[in-house]
Amino acid sequence: MKTPAFAVDSLAAGAAMQWTKTAGARHPEITPDRFDVLFVGGLSEDLARLRTALRRIAHVMRATTCEDALRQLRDARIPIVLCDDRLPDGTWLNVFNGVATDSDTPLLIVTARCADERLWAEVLNLGGFDLLAKPFRAAEVRHVVKTAWRRLRTLAYGQYKGAR
Repeated sequence: MKTPAFAVDSLAAGAAMQWTKTAGARHPEITPDRFDVLFVGGLSEDLARLRTALRRIAHVMRATTCEDALRQLRDARIPIVLCDDRLPDGTWLNVFNGVATDSDTPLLIVTARCADERLWAEVLNLGGFDLLAKPFRAAEVRHVVKTAWRRLRTLAYGQYKGAR
């Protein structure tokens, strides 16, 4: 059953339900099953792998610094962010803390070459959604991003049911 495409005022609903007014206006190909993802990282080959892995389900945008990512996240409702653990002007935590106080906090997936148990525990304990190891494997990327999108849609539907 498809989630209705109407706006509900909440964190998850804002990200998953208002696609018609935001992402849909910018990218006509975006539907409730196709959404925006922001990749925050510097390597072009990482961006290319993500775009290839997600080409049928998401429009992947790019930021190369924390500052650029926060600007893009302030300007648009982007429901999912994939962020390198280390960036030229900070870390994934700077990006997370920069949006964690917003009412439309996106789900943050951290990406890292050295994705170990310590980093995974840190990401989950501090509020991140998941950790993806590099180099990216297309099936794993799709699984993690689809799971994040389903989580947002489930939360949005729960908000809708609760508001009735």
